[in-house]
Amino acid sequence: MSERSAVQDPIPKYAEQIGWQCVPTDHAQTLLGGMEGKFFTAVLTTQILALNPGVLNIERTQMEQLALAADPSPALRALHSPDLPQSVPR
Repeated sequence: MSERSAVQDPIPKYAEQIGWQCVPTDHAQTLLGGMEGKFFTAVLTTQILALNPGVLNIERTQMEQLALAADPSPALRALHSPDLPQSVPR
C-alpha cells in the first residue's frame, strides 16, 4: 500500500461525502478566468461575504482578493499562526 492509494486517492470520495463537488476542467478554467487564474473568484467572493456579514463589502473583498493573488504569503503565514485556534467548533 502506498501513500497515494491510502491517502491521496480517497480524498475526492471523502470530499464528495461532505458536500464538495468535482469541477470539470473546462468549467474550472472558466471559473478561474483562464489557465493563469488562482481562485474561483466568484465563488470565493460569495463565500467571503457570506462568512463575514456586516464586516466586509464587495469592494473590500475584491481588494483582498487582488492582494492575495499578488502575494499569497501573508495569508499562508496567517494559516500557520499560533494565535489561531487549533480546532473550530461545529
